Amino acid sequence: MITASSKNGKHKRKLIFNENILLVDKYDEIQFEVKEKSLKLTLKFKFVDEGKKYAADIEQFDEGRILEFTLHGWYHDFNIENTNPVIWESTNKDQVLWIKYSTKSQKEHTFREFHITVWKEVKDAS
Repeated sequence: MITASSKNGKHKRKLIFNENILLVDKYDEIQFEVKEKSLKLTLKFKFVDEGKKYAADIEQFDEGRILEFTLHGWYHDFNIENTNPVIWESTNKDQVLWIKYSTKSQKEHTFREFHITVWKEVKDAS
């Protein structure tokens, strides 16, 4: 088990999901199933050239159990990542997740590397 505590001690998180994959095609749409005890969350990602460079649109479906991310112009020789984590709360607010992702791809190449981590907030920060 991996845990992290914020510098100010307000947040303690447990790593529940961590994947690093290499996509065959930079436009492949990917889907991750995050399962932790009673929690089941689907995270979908698609990559498009249109829109503001490095922007991300997020839509929720199925009462927030499915998150669809559209990443616009996410190309870089090194990693580009979401600066602030996406914070997701369950409908009854008893579970909080922190979602971080990064990608590396060049326009002239066909492949893409993608990394995602999901942290679950632990209520007892002691």
